[in-house]
Amino acid sequence: MDKSALVGAWSVDEMYGPGAASDEVVFFAEDGTGWFEFSNWGISSIETFEWSLSGDQKLTIQGLDKYAIYQPDGKSDLEVINLPVRIVNKLAPSGERLNILEFDAPGIYDIQEFGLLDMEIKPGLLEERLELLREQKTRYQEEEQEEDEEDDEKQEYAITGIMLAYAEDAVEVASGLGVELDYSEASLTELDAILERYHLSIPRGWKKIFRRGPSEEQITQISKMWGGYLGEIIRANLGGNWGLSDQFEDAIALKFDGEDTEIYPPAKVYKRIMNGSEDHVAGYYQMIKVTRSGEF
Repeated sequence: MDKSALVGAWSVDEMYGPGAASDEVVFFAEDGTGWFEFSNWGISSIETFEWSLSGDQKLTIQGLDKYAIYQPDGKSDLEVINLPVRIVNKLAPSGERLNILEFDAPGIYDIQEFGLLDMEIKPGLLEERLELLREQKTRYQEEEQEEDEEDDEKQEYAITGIMLAYAEDAVEVASGLGVELDYSEASLTELDAILERYHLSIPRGWKKIFRRGPSEEQITQISKMWGGYLGEIIRANLGGNWGLSDQFEDAIALKFDGEDTEIYPPAKVYKRIMNGSEDHVAGYYQMIKVTRSGEF
């Protein structure tokens, strides 16, 4: 068998009756180049290589480049050295007699038999296949981006619902304290007064010995509730959308469209409760308002 006998396209699916969703095809061109193509409902990857056949029927393949839909393009790690090869005409699993390319183990990517698909490789076929793969990759990336955007929208919608519920709980709790909150900027003074009560409820110094204040978990939950109310005032007057922070893991943030700016109303309320009036929320809101308006 000389080198020309290998020239062509050799397919696994061809041996079983064409029509399967997936296939592995190896292409050997006359100029000593070729490529290995894996398909699964369309081309999934292409690996180019150089090949040679020795006088004693041993195949050597050295991979060049790899192009794939689901990962970045890079160098191929395909390597076959002095692999015994032969072409046998026999009955294929499909029941048809076929020229079959046989390799000793381990074969090419553990494949030891390929059925003859085509004895010729038309000029420019590799470029056509690569272009088709690139088109499929572009479509896949666009679909992935759309899915990511949909996931982000669903997440934003869910978090918005949660924070709205917290804000409503805050209004109800405030009413039980004899304070009416109406989501106005003026109500931030009332919010500060309520948060001061929580601050004063935390025992400090020697008082810790005699009484127990709210737990860390309770303070965190309280901060989310009143942070929801604070955030809704900001949203109503200055804009923003609820979501998970891009900068701090699991932090709830208000984000502004087209900007990298994030603010963290629950975290601010937590600081107000722990630190007292030095972290008052009315001043925090005014600072955001000035920054958003650009009036310094």
